[in-house]
Amino acid sequence: RFEVLADRLAAAHPQQVLRRGYAWVLGPTGHPVMSAGVLQPGDAVEAVFADGRAAAQVTAIMPVPPEH
Repeated sequence: RFEVLADRLAAAHPQQVLRRGYAWVLGPTGHPVMSAGVLQPGDAVEAVFADGRAAAQVTAIMPVPPEH
């Protein structure tokens, strides 16, 4: 049981998540972006990957339409 919990905890580690192909985005203030709604066109952002980072600029905000 302990090993199962330890494996789950290790899999949730941010670096492990990045290694599975995910990335996170840091906003203009250097903090993680939790919602597209906090960004504006022209904002400089940084995408963080397992093997490095990429600088980018927001060109448009495209909200997800609400589900019905």
